[in-house]
Amino acid sequence: MSDEELRRLMDAVSADFRAVLPARIATVDALWDQVLRGENAVQGMQELIRAVHALAGSAETFGCAGVGRAAAAAESVLEPHRDGGMPAEAARTEIACRLKALRQAARAEGRG
Repeated sequence: MSDEELRRLMDAVSADFRAVLPARIATVDALWDQVLRGENAVQGMQELIRAVHALAGSAETFGCAGVGRAAAAAESVLEPHRDGGMPAEAARTEIACRLKALRQAARAEGRG
């Protein structure tokens, strides 16, 4: 594979990643809402952490470094609550701020 073919392939894969990014963010938001409602909160939190971790790990690879950084920051405040119940008010506020930053980073990638 030539360098040009590799570049075109990576551009296509990056475009695919950006195309599904809104759905992945919607999943993150739905899982956070589930946790806030107390519906299977522990399982919801674990799934939320997995979803955010996956974004943190893949976003930079596909040219979305801002999303990757925002996802890693969100993961860092979510992780301490992996096996617990509802996070305390201060933690919920911090998590909400980090998830908002993740949404904003994803929106910025969609315009880029």
